Amino acid sequence: MLIDAHCHCQPAPGVTALWNSVTADDWDHIPDSPDIFPFYGIHPWHAKSCSKIELMALGQFIKQKKGAGLKFGIGETGLDKTDKNPDFEDQKGFFAFHLWLAQQYKVPVAVHCLHAWGPFMEILSEVPDDLPLLMHSYSGSMETAKTLLKRNTWFSFSPSVQRIEKQAEVLRQLPLERIFLETDFTEVPSAGYVETLEELYNFAAGIKNITPETVKSYLENNLKTLFSP
Repeated sequence: MLIDAHCHCQPAPGVTALWNSVTADDWDHIPDSPDIFPFYGIHPWHAKSCSKIELMALGQFIKQKKGAGLKFGIGETGLDKTDKNPDFEDQKGFFAFHLWLAQQYKVPVAVHCLHAWGPFMEILSEVPDDLPLLMHSYSGSMETAKTLLKRNTWFSFSPSVQRIEKQAEVLRQLPLERIFLETDFTEVPSAGYVETLEELYNFAAGIKNITPETVKSYLENNLKTLFSP
């Protein structure tokens, strides 16, 4: 089984995907499927344009999903200080609310963090260490990763890890029990989806000096652990 730990689209057959929403419009569009673990939230790029009513609606939506006994997560949420970001104070408030929801319902959080590690760690200091965090397309330092490893944190790597040596080195040093791989695709291409994942698995295997099958085994177990009670 191949696992796509972060995408925004219907996965290809044979792939188990963690499908992340970006806006409130996405929540009802993620299909019920044994091959999909939905994540519900507001992307930090949309924090400024999202109304407080929509944010409160997220809480009600999550309550319904939890009541139905479904496995899901919160996200994509987080902080972003790149040129694409809206007001940063809005982002911090939205991120804190997402983390609070995850604590209330005991579900994992898919975290987006770019150029905002200081504020991110500050907000996280108010959150219990056992809250499951999945760092999407991790681009932070190994020093930050070591701090996060003391918490209940996993690190997912997108195709950029194959060309950015800093990311590859972090992947090399992280324990297999704490990693995932992802496409971050917003739509399934006519060809190349499965190949993209297979390339990532092969790359990770090479970095770790193990077989792709061993990588698969670890990631399958990591997925079970991420969503364990």
